[in-house]
Amino acid sequence: MADRAVSPAQIPEGGLCLPPPLALKKRELVRSAEDCLAAAGFSPIELPILEYAPADAGSGAEDRCTFVAPDGKLLMLRYDHTTSLIRFLSSTQDLTMPQRLCYEGLVFRRKKGLGGYAEVAQLGAEILGVAGVEADIEMVRVMIRTLEAVGLTDFLVDIGTVEVFKGIVAGENIDPKVLSEIRAAIMRKDETALKKAVAATGLAAAKKNALLALPGWFGGPDVFATAAKAVDTARSRQGLERLKHLHDALVSEGFAKFLSVDMGVVHSLDYYTGAVFEAYVRHVGAPIAAGGRYDRLADTHGKSIPATGFALNLAPLLGIA
Repeated sequence: MADRAVSPAQIPEGGLCLPPPLALKKRELVRSAEDCLAAAGFSPIELPILEYAPADAGSGAEDRCTFVAPDGKLLMLRYDHTTSLIRFLSSTQDLTMPQRLCYEGLVFRRKKGLGGYAEVAQLGAEILGVAGVEADIEMVRVMIRTLEAVGLTDFLVDIGTVEVFKGIVAGENIDPKVLSEIRAAIMRKDETALKKAVAATGLAAAKKNALLALPGWFGGPDVFATAAKAVDTARSRQGLERLKHLHDALVSEGFAKFLSVDMGVVHSLDYYTGAVFEAYVRHVGAPIAAGGRYDRLADTHGKSIPATGFALNLAPLLGIA
């Protein structure tokens, strides 16, 4: 059967086209956010939209927008600002650390069968070259203030740490596919799927029970004590201690009304290494903003760049997601 004809005037599925009122609103939102980030000491950076596609893109490879260039090289449209930023910093000697950088632009993600935009409008900020929880505290503070700057008042920030989950499974011989299923079930808080996946791991009973309990560790600061009783690895306990320090510091600064603790925030992107956070607003099923610590992302480039950051999706603010 011949392919259905496409009109030259037709916008490709997933293309982002904003009529004047929405385009103006987007400019105003970006301006407000960038003013907030500038006041917090962040400098703007522009990153390339075209990149070389890795030979093995790993997790999420099927979501990348790739194509073959005329010279035969495999290229892709920018999938993630953070990896683009780390790639740039790893290849330049012109920037000394630490750096506080912010950006605004499109990322491109395939969402076949799921709806949503392939062109995702984002803005975000990164603190690079600074290790430790104090930078994480600053990053969550900046994210909250940026959300307020774009006019949001009724939102919630879930804070967690991937180190609790990683501490439980580290050193265990778990099939990568099963591990991915476990993480996805935890993120969805899908008890049935989680039980099935955990049963296939061969873990000791204590670790199985910890994984099964992990999605239920959410709410107020009492979560820290509950989780501490159930985990027995140094890595998990250290992650909990650092997250509690982050939580308590933000509460002392007056941000308690925005905060919720959730150990089930175990992001799908593999590069996170510590605290992670997601911001939600009512009537939007996905996080409006998300981020976390990623200290090992530059390792493959032969660099050591501890970092933390967040990205804000603009579509929900425009009423189109």
